[in-house]
Amino acid sequence: MDLKSVKFTEVLLDYGVEPLVAIAEDEQGNKYLALAISDVLYDNPYLVAQMSSDMIHRIRSGVVDLLSALLTPAVPEWYVMDVSNLEEGIYFPLKLIAESPIHMPPSYLPSADLYVRVQ
Repeated sequence: MDLKSVKFTEVLLDYGVEPLVAIAEDEQGNKYLALAISDVLYDNPYLVAQMSSDMIHRIRSGVVDLLSALLTPAVPEWYVMDVSNLEEGIYFPLKLIAESPIHMPPSYLPSADLYVRVQ
């Protein structure tokens, strides 16, 4: 099994200096949606799923909500990434948590109709 890691490349929504919704990229150039979640098992966790370029464009344009995007990733794999340092360019390892949305903790998913639009 290949260990995947990603780095933040674009913050779509933040709270101060803390990214809430971001685009991340692996070393092969694949794009991922990263959503801050709450989980006591991690210090600063994000739910991460690989997205197609078209889906990234649709998210940025506010055409698709975050829940729909996360439930239809490019690859049916969902990860948790624990971000320990927000310095630019740092890769963070991904921990596979589900290969089907029914195995994902419901608390990790955003509410329906939550959109991000980048101007």
